[in-house]
Amino acid sequence: MSKHDKAVELIAAWLRTTSPVEVHTNPGRTKNHEVDGRWPDLVCIEKISGSVAYVGEVETEESLTAKEAEQWKAYSWKGYGFSVFVPAGCCREARKLASDADVHADINEYTLTDEGAQVLACV
Repeated sequence: MSKHDKAVELIAAWLRTTSPVEVHTNPGRTKNHEVDGRWPDLVCIEKISGSVAYVGEVETEESLTAKEAEQWKAYSWKGYGFSVFVPAGCCREARKLASDADVHADINEYTLTDEGAQVLACV
């Protein structure tokens, strides 16, 4: 399993224990749950209404690039929330990339441990 796919799965497990949503993943080239014709890493669905609450993209040190930030535009400024998950210590870089690409997103940083993912909002 790639570093990215491991991060997707561990962040999804964290979301399942901390959020009142149903969490679906699309790791790698796997297509489990589509939103607006795209396959974001994380799709969070309201349990009662069944509507998309928010989608998430998970980045690694290697994938946190301007090219990736341009792809975030597909999820920004929609009727649902958009979160980007970046490795701990990458908040400033992620905020700059999002700003430069005119992307509105909640930026969160993660640390992967043997017990799972620890996720904090970037402030």
